[in-house]
Amino acid sequence: NDRVWDILRTRGRAHLNNSPPLRPLVFLFAAPADGHDVASCLAIKLAGLIDPPSINKQLLIINGSKYKSWKGNKAKLELDQLLKNFFLNGLKVAIIENLEVLPPTSPLLFYSYCDDENAPFKAVSIIFTVHLPWHFDSFVTPKENERRVETYLANEVWKSPLYEENAVGALLSRVADTVVLLHSEDKSVLAKVCPK
Repeated sequence: NDRVWDILRTRGRAHLNNSPPLRPLVFLFAAPADGHDVASCLAIKLAGLIDPPSINKQLLIINGSKYKSWKGNKAKLELDQLLKNFFLNGLKVAIIENLEVLPPTSPLLFYSYCDDENAPFKAVSIIFTVHLPWHFDSFVTPKENERRVETYLANEVWKSPLYEENAVGALLSRVADTVVLLHSEDKSVLAKVCPK
């Protein structure tokens, strides 16, 4: 919808027009079950626009499902190494799919990567996808649905005694700074845009 394109255009241009960028560009794509493919497709297409691919470039896609059963510290170390190596090699966009299934407390890694002034890499973009177990409420404003996504992460996904007090709020302020609500799309259209 128009709101999605406006968010992507406004935040994307602000990031790309700053030379050098002052902070990383961070999006959180949230979608119910019938929109998961849309979230993945749009993340890949947006990554290609932000950092156009070439023969020597690759796209880093980290799927949280791979780490679901890992110990949090082990997952955090591996993710940190992947991102660091990727960005140090001059690549600009990483996609983190299924953020909601990463083991506690590995998502805290993104606190520093998505920070404003103190991020280790500022000229990069990180796109998170969150697969929701419910549909958006059509009777409330998009802002309220965006807050519902944050509440889901804070009160269900990251509700664990392993997280220190205030850690989840600080993490949310960074990874969920720009929430993009995505819905299902016609499968035939989606297949043309993002063929498997």
